[in-house]
Amino acid sequence: MKLKGSLHSHHAFRSALAPVTGVKPFFMLSVFAFSFTAAPVDTAAAADTAVSSVDTIAPVDGSPVSTAAGPASSADSPSTALPGITEDSSTAPHRAAPVVSPASVDTMQKPSFPVDTSTRLSRAPPDTSAIDTTVVKNGFYVSAGIGWSLGGFSLFSLWENALPDSLESLGLTASSFSIPYDTAPGAEQPPGDTALLTFSVKERPAVYTMCFPLSLSLVRLGDNNRFAFSLYGSWMRKIFAATIAAAGDSLARKADYRERMNVFSAFFSFAYGRRIPAEYFSIREVQSSYFTAAVEIAPLIACTIRRSVSSPASDKRFGNLHNSISSPSQRFLHGSAAALRLGLSLVKRLNRNSAIDFGIWYCIQGYGYFLEDGGRVRFTAVDPDNHKKGRPLYWTSNRLEISAALMRLHKK
Repeated sequence: MKLKGSLHSHHAFRSALAPVTGVKPFFMLSVFAFSFTAAPVDTAAAADTAVSSVDTIAPVDGSPVSTAAGPASSADSPSTALPGITEDSSTAPHRAAPVVSPASVDTMQKPSFPVDTSTRLSRAPPDTSAIDTTVVKNGFYVSAGIGWSLGGFSLFSLWENALPDSLESLGLTASSFSIPYDTAPGAEQPPGDTALLTFSVKERPAVYTMCFPLSLSLVRLGDNNRFAFSLYGSWMRKIFAATIAAAGDSLARKADYRERMNVFSAFFSFAYGRRIPAEYFSIREVQSSYFTAAVEIAPLIACTIRRSVSSPASDKRFGNLHNSISSPSQRFLHGSAAALRLGLSLVKRLNRNSAIDFGIWYCIQGYGYFLEDGGRVRFTAVDPDNHKKGRPLYWTSNRLEISAALMRLHKK
């Protein structure tokens, strides 16, 4: 067993115990020796502790003791215990304060003084001051859109006037193509052969003339104006359906009569728009507003009129009826047109390279120069009862159109 301390410390300890009344030095030395622990002492830890501790012990009566480590301390101040020594409560009424070594101090503790965090490095947000999100970029745009058009179309009106509304308008009567009753004994004859014919309309043409034109455009946006070259295409159709049946026929034989008229048109358009100042007209979240005028030319307007009749093929009476009203089965007319378009165009920004173009238009269209089989088409070719008997077919129409187109920046 290794005893900590030096001979000098031992004599100092004996001198400190000498004034104690009734206690023999030899007995106190025995108690001091017995209080040492038998466990081995870590020399490295003991050396660290010895540096920071005071090699002294308080006397029992509380008198001050002077040491080499510093001035004497009063009895009220706690003494520093010798390392490796375990105190006995009977011999050490005054417990020494624990020793705090430099190694036990938490050097990672945050400082109590304020720290200036203004110099800390942080990622700066991107500079967006140079990006203007309130305007649409100038340049060339490619545009594709769709519209909704409503208005008059005189060719449909002429065609509807010529549609059949009775048997007589088809050149028939109630007893047309009837088969005389066979009076021979034992002869069987269907009742429909002699029954009266009836005419009824199943589907009338739509009242409104609507279409959904498609557009493909090249648009040039400037500071105060816009130019656009466009190609428009549209298709319109109306249908009429009627039924011719034999009254009281137990076999429910009938002939279905249908007429369809289709109109295909393609327009080339050049439009010029002038920006409207915001103090005169503006819409929230719309970056640009233009008053626009356009001139349009349609080199080809194609019209088809098709008639079809379906009837029982094995029935003699309805077979004859089919042959009488089914020809001619189809007609083809083609002409040209020109138009003037006035309206308002609103451009709304979507992102840095895209925008959407809304438009509301009033259109004045003129159609003419229709040909059929190499000759000019007359009004009576479409409506036999029309009062303009010998005049070439032509008409004008007024239409309202609403459109929307997606624009993509192609070149600045």
